[in-house]
Amino acid sequence: GVIRAMSDYEDRRQDSRKPAQRRAVVLSGGLELAAWITDMSVGGLRLRLERGVGLDDRVTVIEVHAALAHEVEIVWRQGMEAGAKRRGPGLRLRGLVPERLAPLRDAWKRAGGR
Repeated sequence: GVIRAMSDYEDRRQDSRKPAQRRAVVLSGGLELAAWITDMSVGGLRLRLERGVGLDDRVTVIEVHAALAHEVEIVWRQGMEAGAKRRGPGLRLRGLVPERLAPLRDAWKRAGGR
């Protein structure tokens, strides 16, 4: 079941996790969902969503305070929590950004980013 898959994934994790409590916005299928990043590692992060919504397999997580967007792949889901694997470096959203990042910067600003 889901719990078995989650523990298998955690057993394979090679990077150490660091507890976090960072406000985030998850962009999935045209929706902007309020969330918290509850722990992070070099390779991934754990999310707690503010409400139960089905996520796409690939989503963007915006870390509001740090002004970073993370392209991630959802690797497990359990209730309001999900685990995600990073698909590249964080993208900076402060200052001038490439045109392709403008929608991410706009979502960051709507979430209170400055």
